[in-house]
Amino acid sequence: MDQDRIIASPEQPDELILLFHGVGSHPDNLLTTGEFIRGLKPNAAIVSVGAPYEFDMGGGLQWFSVSGVTEENRAARINEVMPEFIQRVRRYQAMFLVGYEHTRLIGFSQGAIMSLQSVLYEELLAGHVVSLSGRMANYPLMAPVANKTVHFSFIHGAADPVIASNQAVNASNHLKSLGFTTSLSIVPGMAHEINREALALLRAELLD
Repeated sequence: MDQDRIIASPEQPDELILLFHGVGSHPDNLLTTGEFIRGLKPNAAIVSVGAPYEFDMGGGLQWFSVSGVTEENRAARINEVMPEFIQRVRRYQAMFLVGYEHTRLIGFSQGAIMSLQSVLYEELLAGHVVSLSGRMANYPLMAPVANKTVHFSFIHGAADPVIASNQAVNASNHLKSLGFTTSLSIVPGMAHEINREALALLRAELLD
């Protein structure tokens, strides 16, 4: 938690926005995005949250190792660290006195994977999840009724070489089939990044 960066801390925030970085990255890498959001949401508490483990393939941090990761073992790795992820969300909800319905989780890449899975793992954790260049680790057959209020937003680059854009399409379609409200934006020419087009789409999602 000493890696976390509190970007905005109003006295009486009306919402909580938590940013989660990608694998091998750091909370500082999302400070620009956080400041952008701060300009849109002046009454929001905003924190860029650091993953708890050192990246095992170089510098930076990770929630789970991607060394040798497969479709078969990814979910188990996520489930192992998920309690710590949820504890971090709950910690900031308690700190800023903001309930789940006014909590947004915005993740990039691995941070998006963790954010997407967290609200399916834990009921009443957040009201909105934004996946930037992310994917789901597995596709649940059903969702708890209490979680149906979660809104999912997917923003993904059509030219993403790391996580293909069809992962966002498939995830959005599946969640919609379970009764969730979803939105999907595929950005032409965008790779595995957060560019101006992605920020413009993020702005629309946050102000909707």
